[in-house]
Amino acid sequence: MVEEKDPFTIETGDSVKVKQVLDDATIKAITEGGYEANYSWDNMKLLLMALSCVFAMVAQFFPIPFPASRPLLAVCCAAYFIISSVLQYIITFVDKDTILFVKPSKVRFHQSSVQVRHAYVLIVFNRNLLMIWRSERVSLGFRSTLP
Repeated sequence: MVEEKDPFTIETGDSVKVKQVLDDATIKAITEGGYEANYSWDNMKLLLMALSCVFAMVAQFFPIPFPASRPLLAVCCAAYFIISSVLQYIITFVDKDTILFVKPSKVRFHQSSVQVRHAYVLIVFNRNLLMIWRSERVSLGFRSTLP
């Protein structure tokens, strides 16, 4: 027997929360539809974040007085900068607006509401970023214009 839950209530004027709820509902529908989520890129980003934090902590707390620790500080700062740049590259060019990677890594689900904040479009891409399917534009409530 299927349990019915109370409906989730949000403020429709909060476009960020509406997008978040739609993304979560989309992910839930996709995973319940038989696809298995692939978190390898998310795990890679977490690993890079942790590694950059380690370099930052070494630079801050390593017990060498300042003048003698200049080479160590230079290495730690350079490593932090490089790792942060790699992380930003992954977020900008690999993830883009992907809300879910699925196994066996041949399909990714994007949402597109960048140009129009009051609409939601779900796009499915294959591994080569060729569009497989695009949903109709869904309105996210009323759009108000102030005089």
